[in-house]
Amino acid sequence: MSSKSSRTVGSNGTGRVKFKYMEIEMDGENQTLADGLKALASAISRGSVSLPAGRSVPALKGAPAAVIAKSQEDEVDSEEQEAVEEEIETPITSNGNGSAAKKKYAPKAPKFLSELDLTKGDIKLADFIAEKNPTEMVDKYTVIAAWFKQHFNTEEVSQDHIFTAFKHLGWQAQLPQDVGSPLRFLKSSKNWFDKGSGKGMYKLNWAGESAVVKMGANK
Repeated sequence: MSSKSSRTVGSNGTGRVKFKYMEIEMDGENQTLADGLKALASAISRGSVSLPAGRSVPALKGAPAAVIAKSQEDEVDSEEQEAVEEEIETPITSNGNGSAAKKKYAPKAPKFLSELDLTKGDIKLADFIAEKNPTEMVDKYTVIAAWFKQHFNTEEVSQDHIFTAFKHLGWQAQLPQDVGSPLRFLKSSKNWFDKGSGKGMYKLNWAGESAVVKMGANK
């Protein structure tokens, strides 16, 4: 494929490039023509050939429509890929000031321990609750843990034990969204519980049992 070009400059400073194609060889496939189109597009992107603003490279006379369409698709796909990569690398922000948002974790849902028959015990749970008459949420948790320890032969409790007891008592609607939060508070702030032998397990200590005794004495 041979060609020659000429460039003219107008009075307003704008330029125009003219390409005259003298001969186009087609060897069964359009690879030669496609290579020529890509070379021309590359020259424009490097600034070797300048075009007036808003103008695009005209289609070459005799170029198959499929070749031109394929070249345009390649450019669009490249732009879309760059946009996706940029979006992935941009950190998620919470307030638009560029700071990364903190991850939020939903509390673990408690399980109902159906293997525990809370109707058993030398003193029924409902009767023990009525005797101590706890009103605060942390007091209810502590009284339930005391009943498990003293009357159900269960030294350690988890949020699953508390959830099962609340459901048995008909108090399920009173539970906080994070059922384990009062247990953590009772351990770290009240010091009525100690860490149990396993993850999520808590053991009522002497301070917690003493608080339960006082609840009954103050009735």
